[in-house]
Amino acid sequence: MGITLGLYHQMQATNPGVGVSCLCPGWVNTDIAKSERNRPEWAAGNALEERSDEQEARWQFVVDALASGMPPAEVADMVHDAVVSDTFWIFTDMGMVSMLDAKHKSITENRNPAAFGLFGSASHRTPAANDFTLTER
Repeated sequence: MGITLGLYHQMQATNPGVGVSCLCPGWVNTDIAKSERNRPEWAAGNALEERSDEQEARWQFVVDALASGMPPAEVADMVHDAVVSDTFWIFTDMGMVSMLDAKHKSITENRNPAAFGLFGSASHRTPAANDFTLTER
């Protein structure tokens, strides 16, 4: 975001007729979790290495979250509308934006940031639709 903010301010100062928007997507229903299909052989993981139960639970959480995420066409419409209206911030999930409150509070209180994870102290679970939040641990 820092680079995008810097570019936005530079474009505002020089007025070249170029706008800048910052897309901050929540979960979007894409195949990004299957991105290994595009990975070069040298960057592939060890096929013989099995995931731990926790790694598998985290993986399944992400897969389920993506599957119930916003359709890409809706995200595209939001981006189009933001560009046309010269809007900088593009948020697809305000629930995820509210998670920044703890981060900002740690900054203003000069505290070290808390670690974030996909799971809180509760046992691992498969998330329901619109129940995708990162929790502090």
